[in-house]
Amino acid sequence: MGRTTNGDNCGQYANTTNANAFWALREVGGGYYQLQNQGTGLYLDGVGRTTDGAAVGQYAATTNPNSHWAVEPYDGDYYRIRNRSTSLYLDGVGRTTNGADVAQYANTTNTNAQWSFGLPAASAARTATTLAAQPAAADQRVLLYPNPVRDVLHIGRPQASQAAQVRVLSVTGQLVRSLSLTGADTPVAVADLPGGLYLLEVTTATETTRSKFVKE
Repeated sequence: MGRTTNGDNCGQYANTTNANAFWALREVGGGYYQLQNQGTGLYLDGVGRTTDGAAVGQYAATTNPNSHWAVEPYDGDYYRIRNRSTSLYLDGVGRTTNGADVAQYANTTNTNAQWSFGLPAASAARTATTLAAQPAAADQRVLLYPNPVRDVLHIGRPQASQAAQVRVLSVTGQLVRSLSLTGADTPVAVADLPGGLYLLEVTTATETTRSKFVKE
């Protein structure tokens, strides 16, 4: 929403391409991330508020755990986002008006507390993951399972007809794996990777497809 004052509440809007609606995940260690707004440069912050329904704020760069969030797989393409300091979850609170505050709630299974991620093409200009309002469409040409994964990720290509190169990127854009695919199913050892969200790119002679997976 373009709010640039420390402590300003974070709002929510219908699908938009405005930079205020894009967030980059910055890994801070221990399975936690900071979410930085592209438009304002501020970070999503629980502001130490522990009351259910309290608004979420945003602050300039800080090491305070109020700005640290864990991304927890929950249901299919949806995740819950938990604050390190307050242990409350990011929640839309059922508010459907553009500009309404985003809140936080104690442990809940309500769909208001479930969020999806959209992963843009990695590029020199922006390699970080962005948080989007709508789930990315599943690409059935590349299947990743199990997802979330602990030890071995399988890359399935039911209609594989070409050799392909694979790159696995962290949310900060760091290359953590590269390999070649020749068959319809390829196992990839990921047990040594830190827990978190990853982008997997499969490139053939004619196209590049991108999928996401979560390492537990």
